Amino acid sequence: MNWITDKLPDSEMTVLMRLDDEEYPIWPGFHDGENWCNADASLVTVPVKGWMELEDAAIALDTMANGVFL
Repeated sequence: MNWITDKLPDSEMTVLMRLDDEEYPIWPGFHDGENWCNADASLVTVPVKGWMELEDAAIALDTMANGVFL
């Protein structure tokens, strides 16, 4: 999986976030232009280490399900 770390997603576009959190390392959310937010609009309280568009994440998961690892 290729996590994006060098730019932010478009404001309020739902993405898959890679979080610095042992319990929930991957979670849906968005960047509101100022802060990272969970999908329910609550503020993310741990560092976001990267993000991926949902469509790219789905393609990666489908590929892994077919036995091909990216």
